[in-house]
Amino acid sequence: MQPTFKLNTAFFSAALAQYIPTTKRDLADIVNQRTLNVAGRAFDRLPPRDVQAKRAEIKRYLQEPLSQRIRIAKSSGRVVKKGKKENQLQRMHLIVQARRAKRGLPGLYGRAMKRASGAFLQRAQVSVGFVKSILLPIITTLNPLVRFKFPFAKTRNISRWPGSAGFGRVQVAKAGEVSRAPFQIGANLKVPGEGKVRSLLAGALQQALYDEGREMIRHVREKMQATANRFNVRKAA
Repeated sequence: MQPTFKLNTAFFSAALAQYIPTTKRDLADIVNQRTLNVAGRAFDRLPPRDVQAKRAEIKRYLQEPLSQRIRIAKSSGRVVKKGKKENQLQRMHLIVQARRAKRGLPGLYGRAMKRASGAFLQRAQVSVGFVKSILLPIITTLNPLVRFKFPFAKTRNISRWPGSAGFGRVQVAKAGEVSRAPFQIGANLKVPGEGKVRSLLAGALQQALYDEGREMIRHVREKMQATANRFNVRKAA
């Protein structure tokens, strides 16, 4: 999937045009920084906020026992739990069986089920935050080039590997050239959900553009106020 949604960049562009004259920084530096800021803001807005906590939640949900093997103690007649947790019927076992049945495949049991459910559990946890991973190439490309970095700590728990769900690239702005930094993003989806991913990305990026525009406008107003204050001081003197 390569998102084809359109973003409204009018406010951001107008704010950038007002911001540029207020700083002595090179135009390419400005464009790279603001592009990274937009990508970083969008990254923060995409779910989940806490990747590790979400993975733990998914693990608990999928490993929840749905039945308990028991035996009756001959000596006392008391009910005794039997069997380790991994040998009990858990929610992930039913999900694996249901998916296989939908594909017309036979059910799994014993060691085969243990391997399949273990792999399913791992994929479910690793995939947490994959929507965020779509923006990682943009962030990792621009981070070394700008003064204000996007914190690495926010990205270290996001899984990434060749051919993973998210991919992207950015054209770095360079001094002496037309200063622009367009980026392209996409996602390889093997399950239904393209519409939801598209909506999440569009919403996060649009809000990020607006928030970054507001930040530049705030900077411009502060500069203008500082200039006005200096003028008033000289006039009063």
